[in-house]
Amino acid sequence: MGISVIFARGLLSEVQNRGFDPDELLRRSNIDGTRLTDLRETLSFEESDLLTRNAMVMTSDAGLGLSIGANAPESMLQVFGHLVLAQGTIREAFAAHYRGEIHETR
Repeated sequence: MGISVIFARGLLSEVQNRGFDPDELLRRSNIDGTRLTDLRETLSFEESDLLTRNAMVMTSDAGLGLSIGANAPESMLQVFGHLVLAQGTIREAFAAHYRGEIHETR
């Protein structure tokens, strides 16, 4: 299982909105941007971590994830985002996920 390219797209969008070059971020992270065109594509955890760390360095914002989370649409987290909305807390959403009340299919 990997990280959806929708996450990467959201991260690149935030970087661009802050005036930085998203293509440069992809180059620094050694990720081919054409991979992001296929919504079925995923990034490995290592690729996602490197992309996130490089974005934090590029923007000089250690709290970049909080900014993205505050401004991102629920669809960025795909099915899990909708699960979070249906629960009272994020903890309840994780519990529902791990109890098997929701399943992602590929």
